[in-house]
Amino acid sequence: MFEHYGSDSVSMIAGGSKPNLLCVPCRYSHSPIEMIHLDDMENMVRLLHSFIT
Repeated sequence: MFEHYGSDSVSMIAGGSKPNLLCVPCRYSHSPIEMIHLDDMENMVRLLHSFIT
């Protein structure tokens, strides 16, 4: 878990549930223009769908 990124609050609020973080790789993070590869986004959606179903 990364400190100060807001991804750790789930484990504190949900009473010990195991949090998961799913991110798309990107360039130029925290700038006015971030870039991602659309295949990465589509594959992330597929991964999330297979995890849920």
